[in-house]
Amino acid sequence: MVKGAAIKTVLLLQQCPLTLAESYAVAVCDINAALLEKQQELLARAEQAPLKLPPLLPQPNARNFPGFPNSWKRKMTAYEAAL
Repeated sequence: MVKGAAIKTVLLLQQCPLTLAESYAVAVCDINAALLEKQQELLARAEQAPLKLPPLLPQPNARNFPGFPNSWKRKMTAYEAAL
């Protein structure tokens, strides 16, 4: 995406008359400088607060209940056994 935009910018710059080419080039440099500054801020912020995974969810108290075969792939919770 950025590479394509840069190629289009260079091609447009080559097609511009000399009177407009300099001001266009200065404007492109200013935009690039602003984008680089924003990217530096984003990288600095990412280093200060790295992404962390949330804590694990509590696991249910699953166990075997009498009368149910152990070959089942899923065990019952105490709530399900009470039903």
